[in-house]
Amino acid sequence: MKPVNADELQQGVQKLAAKKGQPLNGQRIENLLHNIYTAVPEGKRLCIPVGNEIIFIRVKDIVRLASDVNYSILFVSDKRKLVVAKTLKEFEKMLTAMNFFRVHNSHLIKLAYLKRISLI
Repeated sequence: MKPVNADELQQGVQKLAAKKGQPLNGQRIENLLHNIYTAVPEGKRLCIPVGNEIIFIRVKDIVRLASDVNYSILFVSDKRKLVVAKTLKEFEKMLTAMNFFRVHNSHLIKLAYLKRISLI
């Protein structure tokens, strides 16, 4: 929950990394904290090529993205799912500075929709 205590978050992530046996990447924690406190301009939109159309989506309406091999599935706040011929890595490069965080190899989430972090 906001406000996030940076020390508590770092301790929790370190504990989780130790349980999973994965090295802790301090830069990812820094990015997470930065993104939690950084506001995204309300009017920012992405041009998303879907089929033979280009759809304009406001960044604030994107809830999360999921990877599907060389495609990404965008989950929009109005319950639409858009399949886009771009990799999640491409979206990560575009959206990390706009309050998104990669929580898994196949998932990128908008931090504004984050409700809890499970440390188990």
